[in-house]
Amino acid sequence: MEKKRITIKVGGMMCSSCVNTVKDAISKVDGVIDVDVNLSTEKAYISFKPEKFNIENVKDAIEKSGYKFIKEESEEKNGKEKIIIGFITGSILMFIMFLPLKHKDIISLFLSLPAFFILGIPIFRESIISLRNKKLNMSVMYAIGISFSYIAGILSIFQITESMFFESSIFLATFLNLGRYLEKNAKKKAIISLKKLSELIPEKTIVIKEGKEIETDTKDISVNDILLVKTGASIPFDGEIIEGETFINESMITGESVPVYKKTGSKVIGGTVNLSNPFKMKVEKIGEETFLSQIIKLVEEGQMRKPKLQNIADKIIPYFIPFILVISIITFIYWFFIKDSSLNFAISRFLSVIVIACPCALGLAIPTAVTVGIGKGAENGIIIKNGEVFEKSEKITTILIDKTGTITEGSFVIEEIYTNIDKEEFLKIVSSLERYFSHPISDSILSFYSKNEFYDFENVKIIEGRGISGKLNGKNVMIGSIKLFKENLNRDEIHLIEEYAKKGNVLLIIKINDSFTGLIVLKDKLKEDAKKGIEYIKKLGIKIGIISGDKKETTENIAKELNVDFWIGDVMPDGKAKIVSELQSKGEMVGFVGDGINDAPALAISDIGIAIGSGTDVAIETGEVVLVKNKIMDIYNAIILSRNVMKKIRQNLFWAFFYNLSLIPVAAGLFYNRFGITLRPEMSGFAMAFSSFTVISISLLIKKIKLK
Repeated sequence: MEKKRITIKVGGMMCSSCVNTVKDAISKVDGVIDVDVNLSTEKAYISFKPEKFNIENVKDAIEKSGYKFIKEESEEKNGKEKIIIGFITGSILMFIMFLPLKHKDIISLFLSLPAFFILGIPIFRESIISLRNKKLNMSVMYAIGISFSYIAGILSIFQITESMFFESSIFLATFLNLGRYLEKNAKKKAIISLKKLSELIPEKTIVIKEGKEIETDTKDISVNDILLVKTGASIPFDGEIIEGETFINESMITGESVPVYKKTGSKVIGGTVNLSNPFKMKVEKIGEETFLSQIIKLVEEGQMRKPKLQNIADKIIPYFIPFILVISIITFIYWFFIKDSSLNFAISRFLSVIVIACPCALGLAIPTAVTVGIGKGAENGIIIKNGEVFEKSEKITTILIDKTGTITEGSFVIEEIYTNIDKEEFLKIVSSLERYFSHPISDSILSFYSKNEFYDFENVKIIEGRGISGKLNGKNVMIGSIKLFKENLNRDEIHLIEEYAKKGNVLLIIKINDSFTGLIVLKDKLKEDAKKGIEYIKKLGIKIGIISGDKKETTENIAKELNVDFWIGDVMPDGKAKIVSELQSKGEMVGFVGDGINDAPALAISDIGIAIGSGTDVAIETGEVVLVKNKIMDIYNAIILSRNVMKKIRQNLFWAFFYNLSLIPVAAGLFYNRFGITLRPEMSGFAMAFSSFTVISISLLIKKIKLK
């Protein structure tokens, strides 16, 4: 069954109850397989069957449920004008209350009518649709508050209530719109990093056709097109340089500030900037296949997936609203019928409880922190695929790191050369034969030799898994590992080789006409930040282990150099996952860091799989965290970021619960008899808006976290 996916924008969602309403509505549309809705990004992610799906049906479903279907290129109106109208009208009404005017209640009624309809009708419409869908949300609670306030104001004209409530009704609607305005702007700041990524691709591109340079829309470019990228221009798509050399600024993708040198044959990433010289490139990937698009997709999906704490909050809110409605009714009954207070006072208490208890802050507490946290990670080359990573990261006790390509570069450096002939001649012979072999060790030797003077060999043969041989001027030259020569070495030669092998080095033995001529000692090069990164991770109280398919001596040598807690060598491809399971069975929370296809099972079974960005597609797909910059220090940064996100989530939840638990009794008048303290409905509205704003502001502090 063919399955496709689409992302749409939904306007008007203010809390998790709104999210559930939208999700339920879209789920019922014919052809929809699955749907996820993100409050922070205001987007719905829909999986569907193409043959049955119609986007117009989704639009109708969203609008019938009381929300807005927004085209990606359009923007929702921010509502600033409504807020201004509300504040001006409310202030005038409040001023009139203190003037010695006749019929000021009737004057207030007519002055408030325009603002009441402008501010109130959208809220009433939302609440009616919500009730029709058998959902209770903050719009319903505010509609009750606004309408009851206004009705109480009308009753004051007939002397049924003691004072006018017109200004309360207007201010309530105004503060609701103010809260939405503040949330909308704060949410824009929370997802700004994702928008920045989307804006990296240029609108226009120079394509070369039949030798001519033609400026065209980037969206019209196809795979295999030849492009000219001028100095200072953004590279539109992923591809390969076919002519020229330059330095590329990749900081917007990887977070790495140092420009990267590129030449003919080098791969370039769409969205990066050409700093030095113009070059020609061949397009290899466009659209959703590009590296940048994959990052954006991973970030969006990460923001969509909820931590377990969010599930708890989502379960509380549907019960919380009916509970508050009951409390507000009990409050009215208590003050009016039991305490024999005025109708005016009882209505005020009823309205204050309804308004102040809106669970907006609780609904925003977790998704905003997760959104900002994932955005912060993306800005620094750390792609976090789901919100659960934040919860699990702070519980990690052990991190197991694959050696090759993760801690080491996967390339070799020559540590020492031993030979019984002239060293320059020895290097020339070895390099001349190694250039026939495509292998990281061959590359390292040729790089070390760095000359363009070679001998021509005859009868070159690759000895699979062991080495290479060839003839030079009638002499047979063989280069290979100890396995190739094991039975043809004398005692002294074996002793010499064993001394070097104890250090865990890679050894190449060279023989000419079956005579031992020398050996080259190579070492897998450590990543520049490996020592520092592991040192910082250990300071967090986390145990570090190295795991490798290399021999035990090689693994031990690297492990001791990095001062890790434990190491395991000679591990078969399927053994890494088993070791992770063994550690988990001992009560360890394990993070696994890897880059290869053989790392995928361990990445999948670990509590957190961390994939290196330069690794295989399988590893990157399996990992929950992707380190785009390929730096060990970013493991530390990911943990620090996660701990800070969880800290902000707890602060948000504390604030949201503290706000409701402390102010509901005040709004209900619990402290009125003894201390004379209470809250008017409009002040309750302000407190509600301020609470939501505070929660989002706390989340935005994550942006200020300093990473290494």
